[in-house]
Amino acid sequence: MLSNQLTTTTITNETKISRSNINDWIRGDKLPSSKALITLYEHYKLPISYILTGDNNIKESKLLIDIFSKLDDTNKQIAEIELKRLYDLQKIKKVEH
Repeated sequence: MLSNQLTTTTITNETKISRSNINDWIRGDKLPSSKALITLYEHYKLPISYILTGDNNIKESKLLIDIFSKLDDTNKQIAEIELKRLYDLQKIKKVEH
């Protein structure tokens, strides 16, 4: 998820993202909110795809960031809901296999 050199405490102290939220992400219980993703991206300069998956596909991340940044607030909320829905579907499919 995030660099192995970063601890939950460090991330919490540096970004003010709660420890419980970070732990939920690590366990795969929840996805980071769009605000948290942007905070992590801006603070650590990590691609969003890397934050979500550990995969460092920068081209894909830049495309997602570019598209997301062009959305109005309403569509950003919709995008976040849809991303969470897709992520949950993916988790279900992994459990089924």
